[in-house]
Formats: sequence, C-alpha cells, structure tokens
Amino acid sequence: MKIISSVKELTLCSGFGALLTVVQLLAGSIVYAVSQVPASASLFSALILGYLGTMPLLLTRKTGAATITILTAAIVAVPLSVFGPPGPYKILQFIPVVILTEAILIAARWKNYGYVTALAAAAATSIPIHYYFITLIGLPAAGLLAKFLLPIMAVVAAEAAIGAWLAIATYEKKLKKLKVVRQLQE
Repeated sequence: MKIISSVKELTLCSGFGALLTVVQLLAGSIVYAVSQVPASASLFSALILGYLGTMPLLLTRKTGAATITILTAAIVAVPLSVFGPPGPYKILQFIPVVILTEAILIAARWKNYGYVTALAAAAATSIPIHYYFITLIGLPAAGLLAKFLLPIMAVVAAEAAIGAWLAIATYEKKLKKLKVVRQLQE
C-alpha cells in the first residue's frame, strides 16, 4: 500500500481540496439563496465535487490522498459559509467521511469502481453528518433538511458517482498519457 509522501502529491491534493471549497461556495451560495434549505447546495454541486474530488485520487493513487483533499477542503471552509455556518466543527464533520472514503479505496485496491463507490458513499454520508452538526449548533433551518435527508442523500450519491465516473473517463482518455502524470505516479 503506497502512502502520500512527496511535496508534489501533498500540493496536488491540497490544491484540489481548496478548489472543492471554492466551487461549493460559488454554486452553493446561489442554490441556498433560492431554496433556504441547508445542504441543498449539494444537489447542484455534487456532480462537480465528485469530479474534482476524484481527480487527486486518480492522479496519485495513494492512501492519504482523500484525507489531504477532504480535510484541506474542510479547513479552507472553516471561516466560510460552505458546508454549513462558519466554525471549526467542519473539520470534525468530515473525519467520518475521510475514514469511509479511505477504507473503500483500500478495500477496492484503487480500482475504478472503488472511486465511484467511495465518492458516492462520501457524498451520501456527509448529508446526515452535516444535519447532525447543524442541529447540534442550533441552526434554525435544520428542521427543513430533516424532511429531505433521504432524497438529498440519494441524489448527491448518484451525482457524485457520475462525477467520479466522468473523472475516470477524463483520466483514462487524456491525463493518463501525460508525462507529468506518469512522473507524479512514479
């Protein structure tokens, strides 16, 4: 089992983690402004997040890539209204998601179906965890999310799976052949 170890790999995963947060901020702000339902932004951005979340995993193909990517996204999101109201609880919110994602990838031995499964499971799992934390901190609109937990989980899982599949297709057809990608994976 290979583990993330080089500065290039750490930088790549951190960069994608920050990018995930920016995408969620832009897309999520629009969706939340219209719906006023917490986590509804995930309905719009899960496809993009599935795509961007899979890329560093494919490019490195090492244990720890999901951890660095997801926790960087959570750290960048702490002062922002992304993944819930501002606060350091966001880091705790994503620890179970990281554990689940890494476990699925290790169990799947970094095969393509593992990326799709891991991203779908991570997206779906993040919704009830998010609900728990926004209820814990007393967000008044948390009750609105309770009504839609299962449908939102199903939709974000499907979108994240499609995003992961699109990332795999992009990687297999374009990126895998690039010299810089081969060097990164050595």
